[in-house]
Amino acid sequence: MALNENREPMRRCIGCRSSHPKREMFRFTCRGVEIYEDITGNDEGRGVYLCKRESCIESARKNKAFNRAYKKAIDDKSLSELLVKMLEITRR
Repeated sequence: MALNENREPMRRCIGCRSSHPKREMFRFTCRGVEIYEDITGNDEGRGVYLCKRESCIESARKNKAFNRAYKKAIDDKSLSELLVKMLEITRR
């Protein structure tokens, strides 16, 4: 079976846990206990994805989805600042 080169990669959102096209999502990486937005999509380390919807961002914050995804405690201050930034982007 030949691979379909036109097929877009899908990723699972840690907020709503449903799959969406990669280009429609934010990608994050973790360094130590801090989370960073991976704008290029090429940062080292495990990437997690989040929908560009306010409800998913709030759900990820409420359910500590980043802690679960990275299997460690994430710095609340840096995470809160980052998620506020993501909310501002989604509201534009």
